[in-house]
Amino acid sequence: MPSIGRIRFTNHLGDSIEFSDETGVLLGDSELFSYERKYSSTENVYESLTVEPRSIPVNILFTGDVPNARSKFYEVVDLDALEKKPGTLKIGDCYMEGIFIDSSNRNFEAKGEMIREMQFLSQKPVWRRDMVKLFDVSETKPAIINESYKSAPATIELWGAAEDATISIGGFTYQVYHEIPEGGKLVIDGFKKTAKVIDADGNETNVLDDRQGLQVKGSGYYLFEEVPRGHNEVTWNPHNKLRITIHETRMEVKLNE
Repeated sequence: MPSIGRIRFTNHLGDSIEFSDETGVLLGDSELFSYERKYSSTENVYESLTVEPRSIPVNILFTGDVPNARSKFYEVVDLDALEKKPGTLKIGDCYMEGIFIDSSNRNFEAKGEMIREMQFLSQKPVWRRDMVKLFDVSETKPAIINESYKSAPATIELWGAAEDATISIGGFTYQVYHEIPEGGKLVIDGFKKTAKVIDADGNETNVLDDRQGLQVKGSGYYLFEEVPRGHNEVTWNPHNKLRITIHETRMEVKLNE
């Protein structure tokens, strides 16, 4: 039988709860492993296939073997709903962002066992698997390998100080003409399609208006161009620390078969 691996939920503040016998919290029946693409079409033409926000039914079993397991679980998941900021549900190497928004009793059993019917709201209900590389200035032929089965969005982080930023990955150029202060960094998120400079105090500045080049997919300068599969050479100003995270996206969790 294939294994889905370790299951853990981490809220937006970094607090986490593992689903295991040791914590007394288990993942029961759910629709996490089902997906749907919305579509529109005319005769013989697929006009669109999109993945829309979704509230996913998830059953949580509290075994009754660990004191206060239910309280500990809700202390982790409720913070996301209160702050309207998603946490991450990680299964094996894959994770999905979302918020637990609903909970109701299904039934009670002996020894304190309880099943709660919950809803996990995800704005982008796809599974992600990250490939991360931190680049060292001493590398002679810097490159990153996209191990995914297709091109994938990436998060690019460049630390200051720098007057502007130009990074090349696999022949695509990512340019932002905005000063990056000492102790700060530029973050280009190709999954969420955001670009910001964060200073040493955590203050954020939206720098989308400072991107350079033709902002059209495939132009060679699109800021959110996906990284091609396979080996990709990387160039940047080596005086600045660089980290690239490739986000493989999947509709189903990658199983260990």
